[in-house]
Amino acid sequence: MNAIVPPSISVDELNRRVLQLIDSIRTRDDLAPSHIQRLTGVDVEVNAEDPTVYGIAGPVQGNGRYSLVSSHKNAAGQVDSLLFSFEPSDQRAPCAKVDDYRAALSAAGFAGQHLPAGHRGHESWYFTRDGVSVNVHVRDPRGAPAAQACVASLVIGVYQ
Repeated sequence: MNAIVPPSISVDELNRRVLQLIDSIRTRDDLAPSHIQRLTGVDVEVNAEDPTVYGIAGPVQGNGRYSLVSSHKNAAGQVDSLLFSFEPSDQRAPCAKVDDYRAALSAAGFAGQHLPAGHRGHESWYFTRDGVSVNVHVRDPRGAPAAQACVASLVIGVYQ
């Protein structure tokens, strides 16, 4: 595939692509590098020694980085989840808002449940739809209002 991506991407465009990818996932096949590349427009790097290890990464406009990588294999050796991470360079950098993800996932038919801060001290939201789960990990808001809370990472899984 000949995907082209700008050297950096805006937070809004990154969110749009990630949410489009999430909405398209129905089976483990939808976690494949070719599917990710088609939906995000970003070349996926695949480890030549282990094709179940793959991902994309790049800069975000406004100082930050993102990555989306295969993160877990089931007993049959199939990838069954992806890990999306968003790392703003500082507190002033734009971030992916938790409320935006909550609204978009709910609109896409995902049922959500709030999980208060657990043993690691960070809250999360757990969404499911037809065998697909999305766990939205909240970055420590450091005194910011809840509506301004940022996404630290997403775990996107297929559990059927």
